[in-house]
Amino acid sequence: LQFFYNHPFDKSDEVRLDQIVMPSPVFLRLSLVLCVAVISGQSSGAPAPDAALIAQKIQALGVRDDTLPYEQQPYTWLWERREQLAPALIAGLQSTNLESARQCLRILEGVTPTPALEEALLKIGMEHRQGLHREAILALRRFASDPRAARLLESGWTNTAVFPSASDRAKLAEAAGHRRKAAELLGSLLATNQEAWGCVEIIRRLATNGTPAALSALSQAATDKRWRVAAEARLATAVADPKA
Repeated sequence: LQFFYNHPFDKSDEVRLDQIVMPSPVFLRLSLVLCVAVISGQSSGAPAPDAALIAQKIQALGVRDDTLPYEQQPYTWLWERREQLAPALIAGLQSTNLESARQCLRILEGVTPTPALEEALLKIGMEHRQGLHREAILALRRFASDPRAARLLESGWTNTAVFPSASDRAKLAEAAGHRRKAAELLGSLLATNQEAWGCVEIIRRLATNGTPAALSALSQAATDKRWRVAAEARLATAVADPKA
């Protein structure tokens, strides 16, 4: 259940089997990286999956196949081996199958940050025509100390054309060091959100913001007529400001 909570299946990720893009030149590069990943796994003492199987799983990402057992589903299988297969997943970001590339990026969010991952994300983030441009910049929040990543984060949180979601802009603003601006964006989002569960998620983010603007938004939410929202806001206020 925890896996599905952290990685909900989106219908937009679903692709028919006959839509899978056939192996391209990128596939050859991916195969080379897979060989390195397999050899690395062998040298570390961990069981090394077959390189062809890894390539197959990555190519099938984004495809829903209910005939496979849960543990053999491409996303599940790769997620459980994400650290060992990080080089192959990074190579998968260049796949011509955009859904496969997007799913690789989602899995990499749970991988220990490495220079190789950062360089791959920077390359995609700087190429505005890339289909993963927006997702790559969001993923660069983990590398905010790098001036190159910081510039992308800084330009992203004010760019409503590329990042129409206030929630995403708040993530970028906070990573770029603009915590008050992030709290203001979340506060506005909280005031207009009609779903209780969505409000709860925003409140939990405000609880860790640590600015007066965040406390102000939480104080207003604490008077919400919806019991779930008000209770969560009061709890968050107590955590953010024990003296309140």
